[in-house]
Amino acid sequence: MNTVLLQELARYNALLATIRNSLKQLIQAMGGFIVMSSELESMAENMTKNIIPQVWAKRSYPSLKPLSGYFKDLLQRLKVLQDWIDKGQPVIFWLSGFSFPQSFLTGVLQNYARAKTIPIDQLRFDFEVLKEGETVDKAPETGCYISGLFLEGKLLKENLDINVCF
Repeated sequence: MNTVLLQELARYNALLATIRNSLKQLIQAMGGFIVMSSELESMAENMTKNIIPQVWAKRSYPSLKPLSGYFKDLLQRLKVLQDWIDKGQPVIFWLSGFSFPQSFLTGVLQNYARAKTIPIDQLRFDFEVLKEGETVDKAPETGCYISGLFLEGKLLKENLDINVCF
């Protein structure tokens, strides 16, 4: 899980550097200290329309939120990572808060495979849904608790066999 944390930190640090540098350049361009490039002009226009600037979106996690919602979401994601650093591994992982959730899921499988000395390619995920309002105060012995799982799919009427839990 430390590898997952380090990878997430690297991605978010790169995003924050992009945001910081582009905002500095925009302030300088608006002050007339540097030339207003088409990229900076587009960034300023997007910001006034509450749209995530393209230069940020290239480095960012996928988001359909307007800029104001994106910024609140970004702050929450950074808080979760800072809490992980300061307080240790969380009891419940915010799956949709990862910029690359696949690496987290692979890490969970690797931890289980190592603990049970089972080849990772023989493992599959199994889910247990907690009751609404049920709280947990410690991590499970194996696996992990997650929140923020969103499923998207199509319900087929024939051969209906649903084993998906979320």
